[in-house]
Amino acid sequence: MEPLSKGSSLLREWRGPRNCRTLPIPSEYCLCQYNRTIVKSVALLKRIGEFLAEKVNNILEKAGLGAKCVKQYYQETVSATKIVDGNMSLYEVTLYLTPSHGLFSV
Repeated sequence: MEPLSKGSSLLREWRGPRNCRTLPIPSEYCLCQYNRTIVKSVALLKRIGEFLAEKVNNILEKAGLGAKCVKQYYQETVSATKIVDGNMSLYEVTLYLTPSHGLFSV
């Protein structure tokens, strides 16, 4: 891919395989077969939720909205899936933060 290229084209030279791992294709649209398991560990779900809440709060702070917005905390997980690709693990998580009761999917 060219240095400033934002995508893949059949009209440009491409070195290597064209798949979800090498192209910017979100996992929900990828047709590749990955090992997926439902996350059941309450401790892991809580850790992921607290991490996401911290990131949301950091984004609000950096945008200059820290004083205007109420700090968010992890409330509950709706769903969580672990995707394993070789030695890499990714998580697809949908959860609620409180007090906004905002639903987030990451």
